[in-house]
Amino acid sequence: MKEPLTGVMLVDWLKETYEHVKKGGRVPSHPLKKYWPKGFEGTFEEYIDFSVRLDPLNWLDKKPLMYKTRWVNAVIFTQCLPYNFHPKMEWPDRFHKFPF
Repeated sequence: MKEPLTGVMLVDWLKETYEHVKKGGRVPSHPLKKYWPKGFEGTFEEYIDFSVRLDPLNWLDKKPLMYKTRWVNAVIFTQCLPYNFHPKMEWPDRFHKFPF
């Protein structure tokens, strides 16, 4: 199966993402990074193991982030995330390393 916008095989996409989050993900000085783990500590097999069920009710009790809307990104931006959110999955070099 391929990622539709880039044509990259999904297993390759997942491996690239895994390597990125294992190293720590965001630029270390990013304001939101302080709330995130330092990096994913598990193996690739653990990263792609979707068999663990999670109950979202505990998370929703803390901050009810369930909405029904025609304007998904607008609601995410104004109600859920403290920064401008837009997934840019089509970018060819999605893990560009900035010089800062």
